[in-house]
Amino acid sequence: MDYEALIDLLNSNYLSGAILDVFDPEPLPADSRLWRTRNLLVTPHVSADDGNAYVLLTLKVFFENMDRLIRGVPLKNQVNAGLGY
Repeated sequence: MDYEALIDLLNSNYLSGAILDVFDPEPLPADSRLWRTRNLLVTPHVSADDGNAYVLLTLKVFFENMDRLIRGVPLKNQVNAGLGY
């Protein structure tokens, strides 16, 4: 994946948005430009053992956190950098 090209395409509005969950290197370095790129959603690289319910559960948490972010309320399920997850 050419991350620099993706960043340029998003910043120029050639692409209206992107979602990434796999990176090289992983985890994504804290100083990566990807963290600061508008219209880019960075999600954790995780797998699920329940293909039927995982997507709905994940979307529920995602949209609840989006609502919390908009309202200025603390997010649920935040990463604990000390624990690494």
